[in-house]
Amino acid sequence: MARDEYSLTNKTVLRELTRLYADYPRAERHREAIRVLRSDFTFARRYQDGTWAVTMRFGPDIAAMFGITRDVMIIYTQATDLQPRTVASFPKRVRDLATHRMCEDHLVFVSTRDPFGRAKLERWSQENPFVALPLPDQGDAPRLAQQLLVEMKRSLASRNLYDETLPVTGRDFFGRRRILTQLQEEIRQGNVCGVFGLRKTGKTSLIKELGARFATSESSRIFVFRDLETLPMDSPRLGIEFVQDLRDSFLKEFRRRNVRTAELTDLSGQASVGQLRRALQASLADCSKRGIQVVLALDEIEYLVGDSKMLEAASRPEVPEILGAIRSLVQENSNFNVLMSGITSAVTHRGALYGVENPLFSWAKTYYLQPMLRPEISSLTTEVGNRMGIRWDEAALTSLFAHSGGQVFLHRTLAAAVVAQVDSERVQPRLTSDEVDGAVQTWKTNTSERLRQMFESFWRHYPVEADLLQTLIDGDMDISEVQNAFPDETRRLIELDLLVEGSDRISLGTVSRRLRDDRVVGIA
Repeated sequence: MARDEYSLTNKTVLRELTRLYADYPRAERHREAIRVLRSDFTFARRYQDGTWAVTMRFGPDIAAMFGITRDVMIIYTQATDLQPRTVASFPKRVRDLATHRMCEDHLVFVSTRDPFGRAKLERWSQENPFVALPLPDQGDAPRLAQQLLVEMKRSLASRNLYDETLPVTGRDFFGRRRILTQLQEEIRQGNVCGVFGLRKTGKTSLIKELGARFATSESSRIFVFRDLETLPMDSPRLGIEFVQDLRDSFLKEFRRRNVRTAELTDLSGQASVGQLRRALQASLADCSKRGIQVVLALDEIEYLVGDSKMLEAASRPEVPEILGAIRSLVQENSNFNVLMSGITSAVTHRGALYGVENPLFSWAKTYYLQPMLRPEISSLTTEVGNRMGIRWDEAALTSLFAHSGGQVFLHRTLAAAVVAQVDSERVQPRLTSDEVDGAVQTWKTNTSERLRQMFESFWRHYPVEADLLQTLIDGDMDISEVQNAFPDETRRLIELDLLVEGSDRISLGTVSRRLRDDRVVGIA
């Protein structure tokens, strides 16, 4: 079969490629090489700085081998001293091309004359959420094609993408369809909601994904995300810091849409919660006239509300004042809503906070983040594996789920442990249940301390529930006794999946069984 049958270019692209070849003669040889692999260039664009962004589409064999479903970008640069900014520009170049074609956002090739380019790209790939690979440059087309495959196998398979701790959105976000749909409907109806769960259960990823879908679905929507982790919990400046942080967050988004911001801009560095509420009221009224809907997401809400000891002993009147201002703004503006997420649901389930009636009690809706369903987390496992050139057979996926129970933290760390023991020289490794089982003991040892930290965090915010769970783990009481004596707390343990409700009985959940097996006792 003639190699020309794999050509995917049209006349417009060919004209651009002619300009590319003039700037970078090696690009013509690169195209010959990838056509050996039944692949081709599909698009080319020159930027003012002289770099080119070229997209290539891999043929079905290579695409299946590495789980590639979109075009892959090549960045051509004349630099002999490659700089981080060249690689850092990759996500923006992908967004720039979105109207023309969709590109993979986890993989980019870089063609450079920098003799230290490979070492730099390897280092920068560890610092970015994508892999940057040097495009081979020596030899004829068949040799270049072979080098390209070797480079992809070496780099993609050697990076353990399951060992990921940062929030994920977009193509990296999987599952949670039911709660996403519920939260989208709650936003539409103007209901304030809180999403709560243990550490490492994916709360931040869920809220960010919801925000991405909300803000991009229509131009008349603004999503303001604020991580409260930087708030000074023990400082008398808590309220002032919160006001200034929120002011800055709103100003950034409102100015992008030319929304009225005079009142927000004029707020002093010592502005009160009431002054912030009035300034926001003016901006939200302008948004209403323009048909703009605004959602504020407050993540890590425990840094505002405090833990159980602080709730019992401290005096923080600014907290109910802030929550009251939030409720007032939502009630007065049909185009404004608030989402909260974090460990503690005290912000919605406690009747009083710091000696004052809780404005959100029995008003905001409470959601607890459950483990992922088997189909959801298996899809996540398979897709991430595809990007590394790794396959999981069905028995391996079943074994992963049996050990993790769908808990995201447990599942991903176990998958990472399995992949870590795979020989990097294996071509297209296919992982089995034996390899999963072989990694379990190491995984348990490596995650034991983090599970202890998760439980300590849980205990700080849910002391009664934690004590009950400790009692159950120790076997000092029967679950039915606990349920009868503490029905609300038992229900909360079920909502957090620390207890599992079956058709005829309640049993320990996956995390609780691990806590028992790891002998996490005496935390209090």
